[in-house]
Amino acid sequence: MLEQKRTEPGRCILCGAEATSFGSRTVAAGWLCGECTGKMSPWFRCRQDITEAELRAHLAYREENRGRLSGFRPTVRVWRGPTLYLDDARRQFAVSDALVKEFPTENPDILDYRQILQCDTEIEEHRTELKRFSPGLGRISYRPKRYEYRFNIWVRILVEHPFFHEMRFCLNRRPLIVRGYDVEASVKGKVVKNRDYQSCVSAAAEMRDVLLKARDAAIPDEAGPFP
Repeated sequence: MLEQKRTEPGRCILCGAEATSFGSRTVAAGWLCGECTGKMSPWFRCRQDITEAELRAHLAYREENRGRLSGFRPTVRVWRGPTLYLDDARRQFAVSDALVKEFPTENPDILDYRQILQCDTEIEEHRTELKRFSPGLGRISYRPKRYEYRFNIWVRILVEHPFFHEMRFCLNRRPLIVRGYDVEASVKGKVVKNRDYQSCVSAAAEMRDVLLKARDAAIPDEAGPFP
């Protein structure tokens, strides 16, 4: 077990502020307050054995990223919350819930097209059988059986970046529910005739296509390591 090292009980190892219960956490090196934790990238995985030096390097990168936002001018937008933004002039992209046309209200990570390695989509499916009540028998199956399907549509972007390697997000804010018979509702070999489902699937495919097209069109430069 890693030795628990503390600069001061309840004090953040990065800023020295009191680490209250709201938003704070501990790692092997000590406490992290909610404010410092909130500055981290949503794609960053804060390991239990992460060092103070690694954390400070990440927060320094986040401040540098904030400076890049003023020059980011998205020309392409796909979907709505989370939204994929592309700046074709600077060959950069971002994924954000809060980035708006005139000014970003958060600090979304700005990445170059050349940092894109791959983009995949995933349809997560959960099936629950629907049953009816029968006097004397209780809950019994319909004939033929009926099911409720819950879908989540995910997009996963693999990137070359010093602080994270995956950007994975769900396009639907709550599970998409489809009810019906097995052969009608399952995505396995069938098209689900549900407007919200189809919208999410189409958006996921569009994100994948535009990102891979942007990656393939980007010409590697000699600017050195990625930011």
